[in-house]
Amino acid sequence: MFGFYTYSGMSVIGVGWTLGVIFGFYILFPFFVYLIWKKKRAWMTLLTTMVISYVSEVHFAAGGSLCFPWLCYFVAGGLIYMYRAEIEKIVKNTWVGIIVTILGFVLVFIVKLPVEGNPAIFLDTVKKLIGFSMMLIGVMCADVKLWCNPITKFISGISLEIYLAHMMVFRVIEKVGVTRIAGESVLSYVIVYGLTIGGVILFAALYKVIETKIRKRLCIAS
Repeated sequence: MFGFYTYSGMSVIGVGWTLGVIFGFYILFPFFVYLIWKKKRAWMTLLTTMVISYVSEVHFAAGGSLCFPWLCYFVAGGLIYMYRAEIEKIVKNTWVGIIVTILGFVLVFIVKLPVEGNPAIFLDTVKKLIGFSMMLIGVMCADVKLWCNPITKFISGISLEIYLAHMMVFRVIEKVGVTRIAGESVLSYVIVYGLTIGGVILFAALYKVIETKIRKRLCIAS
């Protein structure tokens, strides 16, 4: 429940704060179902959660450790799902989807706000909401061949393992001291990224092998 507290610092494990966010969403999920059941209600919920996000960050210094600053993104995803038929009619060309995705990426990660202080916090939330929504909408183009290929199929096949192991693998790499092997540079990032992906793939392969053997033994035993 600490994801609902004003201060949810958890020092037991490095990414313990994510548990509070995740379980906060699990607890709130039934309320989300009701609040985004209809489009008009969903838009009102989105505006309300944006205000909640702003208040959480400005007045409670929540940062990313509480579930409240992230509520608006969850609702935005629900809205995109509700309008999926209309979106697919508009984004029905592969190139339109690619352009929309790129523009969304640029808006989130490259565009800098010209303001500072509290207004910047609210505008940054709006910027990210629009940008991430564009990236999600962009991949909903009618021609899915671009997104559905052997590489993406392989990654989706081990998505659970990636979710479970990526931070563990990264922590091992961090403890070894490789994270800044080339200093504070892009090369260090690329090296760590490659090692993390490689470690997760290795973990996924071992996990599949062990799981298969356990299932076979259980079948034989039964």
